[in-house]
Amino acid sequence: MTAGSHKPLPNPNSTGNTLSLDFGGSSVKSVVLSAEGSPLSEYCIEEIRYPFSPDDMLAKIDEHAQSHRFPVFRVTVGMPGIVRDGVVIHTPHYIRPAGPGSPVDADLASQWNHCDMKSAIEDATSWPALVVNDALVAAAAVIEGAGSELVLTFGTGLGIAFAVNGRITEHIEISHAPSPLGGTFDDVVGAINDPATDVQEWSLQICAVVDALWPMYRWDRLYIGGGNSMQLSDTARESLTDHGATFLDYEAGARGGVRAWQFIP
Repeated sequence: MTAGSHKPLPNPNSTGNTLSLDFGGSSVKSVVLSAEGSPLSEYCIEEIRYPFSPDDMLAKIDEHAQSHRFPVFRVTVGMPGIVRDGVVIHTPHYIRPAGPGSPVDADLASQWNHCDMKSAIEDATSWPALVVNDALVAAAAVIEGAGSELVLTFGTGLGIAFAVNGRITEHIEISHAPSPLGGTFDDVVGAINDPATDVQEWSLQICAVVDALWPMYRWDRLYIGGGNSMQLSDTARESLTDHGATFLDYEAGARGGVRAWQFIP
């Protein structure tokens, strides 16, 4: 996919509705938000079908915009991987034609890596676009803006975002770093997607992951979300809550689509 000629765009900070999409490894969630950030539409959740190319993402954005039937002024896209200034430096799942965990396809990797997704969306829609790592949008939905706040999402892998006094810091893909439990943090968190994984053992490992992250971040507040956070055992949830964790609703990844324009440079 190549972006076309860039069209003049309206001021992205003017009043208007925002189409917010949360692209994950297995599904995409979307909602239309008012200028104040309130949901105007129902949340739409749809399975991602692989292979999934940049053109497929553009088509999916258009489909969701049409399905919500609300006028849209701008679009926020959260997606897995390293995204800088709207350019996808690397995305771990969409470069695999059979989905997360399958072998990488060289052609898909060439389409995704260094793809200017922001410009592609703006050229296709004429809407101002914000394209960032998906955990950052979830963080924008929940941070209070004072002190240090860490947001962890447990999905296909580990999503992570950090904010200090309301400033969401540059995204660093800690999820690909070696875990003290073996493999990467992504491997540990994503193990629950294997039906053979013991939920109790996995839950204990998630608590160990949180403990391992403490020396790196020393947060004042901790938020935990993502679809697989709901699979944590009651004991693990109680332990994490006792240590100050707040659990997020499933829609946080899309709900931050308006605040993301304020908190993310």
